[in-house]
Amino acid sequence: MGCPITVLVVDAEPKVTLDEAEAWREHTEAVADVRVFSGGHFFMTERQDEVLAVLTGGSLR
Repeated sequence: MGCPITVLVVDAEPKVTLDEAEAWREHTEAVADVRVFSGGHFFMTERQDEVLAVLTGGSLR
């Protein structure tokens, strides 16, 4: 049993590597979904529609 985890990471973030984001999979026995966005540190603002779609389970229009 475990709690599902969704990890949001960007490909140009100097502080968090993709391997570090993937390591979150070790903290649950449930599904751990790692979503990689293009962009940098401020991707949540720059890619707001895509981030919100992931968080709400919606799809992009």
